[in-house]
Amino acid sequence: MQSSNPALPHVLAVGPYPQWDMTPLENDYNLHKLWLAPDPVALLAQYGASIRAVATRGELGASAQLIQQRPHLEIISCYGVGTDAIALDLARDNLQAHFANKALLTPVN
Repeated sequence: MQSSNPALPHVLAVGPYPQWDMTPLENDYNLHKLWLAPDPVALLAQYGASIRAVATRGELGASAQLIQQRPHLEIISCYGVGTDAIALDLARDNLQAHFANKALLTPVN
């Protein structure tokens, strides 16, 4: 994590971005670098509930478990081409639940 300003949103970076993008991310957010964490499980346990965005790359993705365990997640940003590894089934399941008038798996506030 670069910044520790409590007023800044928490962002989980699954993998590195090019430096020209990493620098603004590090300056503008509480950036948690999952790939550099000595203990990723501990990092997620400590900051998981605060994370509002996941920044990933197409080949790294974001698993359904990673997404579902972020209660305040608002956005998933995928750098580069491809979303194959992102749990898009979760979006599909939310749409199906919405149109069936059921509770969403990942509600949006």
